[in-house]
Amino acid sequence: MVAKDLPMHQKRRELAEPTRKAILDAAARLMAERGFEGTTVAALEKESGFPASSIYWHFSSKEGVLAAVMERGAVQFLGGVEQRAWQAETAAEQVKRMFIQSGMELITDPEQAQFLQLQLRFRLNRQRHEGKAFYEVCDEVYRRGVEVMHRQIRAAYERHGAQMAENIADKTGALAVAMIDGIYLSRRNSPVEETEMLLEGAATSLALLADSFLPDREP
Repeated sequence: MVAKDLPMHQKRRELAEPTRKAILDAAARLMAERGFEGTTVAALEKESGFPASSIYWHFSSKEGVLAAVMERGAVQFLGGVEQRAWQAETAAEQVKRMFIQSGMELITDPEQAQFLQLQLRFRLNRQRHEGKAFYEVCDEVYRRGVEVMHRQIRAAYERHGAQMAENIADKTGALAVAMIDGIYLSRRNSPVEETEMLLEGAATSLALLADSFLPDREP
């Protein structure tokens, strides 16, 4: 089907998509740097090159922009983690591979790092945002991150039995997220080599902890 044959609503949606993306890109940059309160609609107009009327048409409110930014970041990063095959010879090696590669992408890729910085800004100031329209969306994005780590760790340890894998994932999923968050906060302006070294150390610790829950320390 050529573009001229598309239904009118679909044509409008396709024409509007570049505008929507430009606004989201600008919002991600500004909110990661300044936080939600520090990002005014006027600043968003200037950064995106689009008037307030376009911003409100696409997102209804500034809160709607933040919710959309968080949702987009979650889909891009978490979807990428789940679509990859992390198979390795042992469960511990599989967890280490998944953790290091996911962490490197999240911390060193500019777009992913913006998403992580914005997520951390929200969590560090969580109580101030309670009751706002985007509050539940931001909380849900964090929960989804923990769930993705939980599923990946569980998948690695299923070779030791479903119940054992679930138990290990329950005890280490949130910790894996916290480790990546901490490395980003402490080393975000450091050389890539230092970030990778810290991720490797954290991955080894995470895998050792996960293995410690196996009966008789199975290999």
